[in-house]
Amino acid sequence: MSHNPLSASEPWNLVADGYAETTMLVFEEFADEAIAACKLKPNSTVLDVACGPGTLALRRDAAYAEDVAIFGCLVGGAG
Repeated sequence: MSHNPLSASEPWNLVADGYAETTMLVFEEFADEAIAACKLKPNSTVLDVACGPGTLALRRDAAYAEDVAIFGCLVGGAG
């Protein structure tokens, strides 16, 4: 068991709304570049491990509409 307080879900739950809001603004450009670099084909499926607030999945709509499915998996315990 880690003694790092940031390894627990409670601190992150306290800032979750603001984190998701600001993270999207900061990472949108990087997410778009990552999606473009993958050169996904229609009907592709992507698993985004440690997806955070779902930046890649949310930005997928801008790049591929409904042609690509992105599933997110957030690693860690539920809060």
